[in-house]
Amino acid sequence: MTDDEQDGETMHDDQNVVAIRDEEAELDRKVCRLRLAGTGIGEIGRALKLSDRAVLRSLNRSLPELTSELRMRLYQEDLLRCDTLIGVWYEQARSGSAVATSLVVKLMERRASMVGSDSHTKIELIVPSAKEEPNNSTVALLEALNRIVEEGKPTVALELVASEPDPPAS
Repeated sequence: MTDDEQDGETMHDDQNVVAIRDEEAELDRKVCRLRLAGTGIGEIGRALKLSDRAVLRSLNRSLPELTSELRMRLYQEDLLRCDTLIGVWYEQARSGSAVATSLVVKLMERRASMVGSDSHTKIELIVPSAKEEPNNSTVALLEALNRIVEEGKPTVALELVASEPDPPAS
């Protein structure tokens, strides 16, 4: 086989690869359009005569990689959308519109859930019983201060005062 024949064959192979990539890109666009329109994976596969795995591979090729930078940008854009929509509807809500008020409340709830300000913080308070002597840095500090006071002025003493917890409201 001569060099010209090999070059011609290589060019033909390159054209085939390009054609296959074009067909694959067109298929990926179709799959993506159908999926964004709300069509299910199985239904897309039946319509385009593809397996579910082939549909998912096509979607993976056509969708952008979800990097941490992309996640942050999408998060910031969503917060901006919430803020913009709240600004649009807020004055109407203040004027008494029930629909606008409902929208603003839902938008504020969504924003709060995004930034984490809607989560409740659970605080567990452990109060030592009167019989137990708490062993912590405050007690150690008070004991050290009492020793210092005893050396200089024996009439002053510091002590840790524990208050009884309020009874639970019924």
